[in-house]
Amino acid sequence: LQSMNLLRKEHIEKYDLLGWASYTTSRQRFKYLMAWCPEALRTSKHKGVPLLVDSILRPIHTKPQDCFEMILEAGMKYFPNEFGFIFRKYNGKAACERAILSFGKEDAMVRIRKFILPSDNHPILHQVAAHAPQYMNDFATYYPDATYIRDKNKRLLFHAELASGTKSFSSHSLF
Repeated sequence: LQSMNLLRKEHIEKYDLLGWASYTTSRQRFKYLMAWCPEALRTSKHKGVPLLVDSILRPIHTKPQDCFEMILEAGMKYFPNEFGFIFRKYNGKAACERAILSFGKEDAMVRIRKFILPSDNHPILHQVAAHAPQYMNDFATYYPDATYIRDKNKRLLFHAELASGTKSFSSHSLF
C-alpha cells in the first residue's frame, strides 16, 4: 500500500490509524506505523483522546494495562525527553495519575519503571513535582536516585519543587 502511494503518512492521523492499531492484537501494525511516523504518537488522538490516556480508559476486556505498556514503550523509544508522555494531561489529570488510579499504584509503577529505568538518569521527580505532586512519595520510592539528578535547567529537585509552587519556604522551612 505504501509503495503504491495508497497509504501516506498524513493518513495515520487523518484516519486515526495509530489509534486503531494501538490495541495489543495489532502490535505489529502499531510498531510499523510508529517506525514510519513517530511524530504521530505526539499528535494522534483516538476518539479525541491522546493515545496513552485512551489506553488507560479502555474497557478491561481490551487489556488496558498491556495497551498502556505498548504505547509507553513507543513513547520512550521515540520521545525519551518527554517521558513517553506519561505527564501529558487530559481533562486535568496526567496520564501517570490515571494509570495509578485505574491499575493500582503497584501495577502502574511496575509498568512505568519497565520503560523509564531508574538507571537512565531521567529527572523524573522534577516532572512529578510539576505535573502530579500528590504522587511524589510514590515515585520517589521507585526512583530514589532521581532526587540528585539535575533537570535541563540545571536545577535539583528542591529547586524544581520551589519553582512548581508545590513547596514554599514558609510551609516547608526545613525542606
